[in-house]
Amino acid sequence: MQINELKKIFPGQVFVEEKILQKYAGDLWPRYLIQKRLGQKIKFPTVVFQPKTILDVQKLVQWANAHQIIAIVPFGGGSGVCGGATITQESIALDLRKLNQVKDINIVSHTVTAEAGILGPELEKSLNQKGLTLCHFPASFDISTLGGWISTRASGQLSTYYGSIEDMLLSLKVVLADGSLVETKLTPRTATGPSLNELFLGAEGTLGIVVEATCQVHTVPSVREFLSFSFQEISQALLAIRTLVQKEIFPCGVRLYDESETQVAFGETGLKVSGNLLLLTFEGEEAELVQIQQKIAQRILNKEGKDLGALPAKHWWEHRFDLNDQKMIQILSSEGMILDTIEVAAPWHHLENLYHSMKKAIQEEIIVLAHFSHFYLTGGSIYFTFVGNVEEKEALQKYDLIWKKAMETCLVSQGTISHHHGIGLLKKEWLKKELNEGWNVLSKIKKTLDPNHILNPDKLLS
Repeated sequence: MQINELKKIFPGQVFVEEKILQKYAGDLWPRYLIQKRLGQKIKFPTVVFQPKTILDVQKLVQWANAHQIIAIVPFGGGSGVCGGATITQESIALDLRKLNQVKDINIVSHTVTAEAGILGPELEKSLNQKGLTLCHFPASFDISTLGGWISTRASGQLSTYYGSIEDMLLSLKVVLADGSLVETKLTPRTATGPSLNELFLGAEGTLGIVVEATCQVHTVPSVREFLSFSFQEISQALLAIRTLVQKEIFPCGVRLYDESETQVAFGETGLKVSGNLLLLTFEGEEAELVQIQQKIAQRILNKEGKDLGALPAKHWWEHRFDLNDQKMIQILSSEGMILDTIEVAAPWHHLENLYHSMKKAIQEEIIVLAHFSHFYLTGGSIYFTFVGNVEEKEALQKYDLIWKKAMETCLVSQGTISHHHGIGLLKKEWLKKELNEGWNVLSKIKKTLDPNHILNPDKLLS
C-alpha cells in the first residue's frame, strides 16, 4: 500500500507504529480476547487514520476505492462484542473519535445533531446542560459512540419506554464507498419512499460510514420511582410484564432476573431477595402521572408477586454500569476462562419457550444466567450470560460449540439471533438462516453500494 502517498495527503493523521496499530486490531469480542490470551497471531490494521472532518472521510474513501487494494474498517469506541471492528485483512482502521462535536441542540424541536465519534457521556453532558437527555443508556454507555449505536441498532437500558436507537434517529449523514455523502432529511416523519435511515441502521459500516446524525431528545425527568417484586415462577413474572405493557403501562426500566442470576447479582448486596426478581423504574416530569403508573403496576404485580419495595430496583439503578469492559477483560485474562453474553428476542407467544430451550442447550456445556430487559407490546428480549473455566487448549472449541448450540436453538425456537449487539463476525453464519431470501436482497444492495468490497469486509453479509 502507498502509505507515503496517504501521509502526504493527510499529514499528521496517518499512523503506522505497531504500538498504535495493535490497539485497533479488534474490539471487545470475547473470542478475540481469548485468542490474544492463547497467544494466537492477531492481524493488525496496515494503518490507522484519524479524520478531523467529514471531508477527510470522503477523501480517504475515494482514495481507497480508487486503489482497490485495501479495505476500511470503521472504529468508534471499540466496545462491540461481536467482532464488528476486528481486522481480518489488509485494512485502514478508520478512527472516528475526533469527529466528536455536537453541531446543534434545538430546544424547540427537541433534537440534537452530533458527529458519529462522540462518546455517550460527552453527548449526554452537552444535552444535560440544556435540560435535555437522549435517554439512550446501553451497558457500554461510557465507551461507545453515537455512530456505533446506529451501526449496530443498539438498545439502552430504558428502551421499554424511550425506545431503541432506531426510534430516536431522525436523520443521517453517511459516506458511501465511492466517497459521496448521503444526507437524509430532518423531519419528524416522511412518506417519501423506503427509509434510507433504515438502510444504514444496523449495517455495521458495510454499506456506508455514518459520520453524523440527528436524534430526538427528551426533557430530563425530575421524578423517579422504583418497584421490586419477586415471583416463584418465571411464567408468572412474564405474564405480569405482558399485562403491564399491553395495558399501555411502560416503565422506563424493566428488568427480570431468573433465580440463578438473582443469586449472582444480589447475593453479596445485603438485600434479602430471591426467586425471579422483577425491577421496575418509572420516571417523568409530572410526579402525579408517575405515581399513577406506579400504583397501577403495583396492583397488577401484587396478584402473583411479592412486593419487595424500592431498594432492590434502586440498587440496580445505582450500580447498573458496574460491570464494565475492564472487568470483562480481567476475567477473560485468566487461564481457561470463558465468558460471553447472548441477547435474543421473540414475540410473547414464543418468549418463555425460547428462554427454557436456550438455557437448557447452553447449560449442557457451561454455567448460564439469564435476565429479560427490553419489552414491547408484542414481546421481549432475553440476555443470557455464560461463564466457566475449561481446559485452556479447548477454550475456543468450547466457546464456538456454545454459540453454535445457542444460535441453532434460538432459530428453531422462533427467536431472532440478535436484539441489540449486532452480527459482526460472530453471528454471520446464522444470519442467512434468519433472513432467508432477505439475505439475497441485502447482498445485492451491498454489491451495488460497495462493488469493490472495501467497507468493513467479512462482517455481516460478507
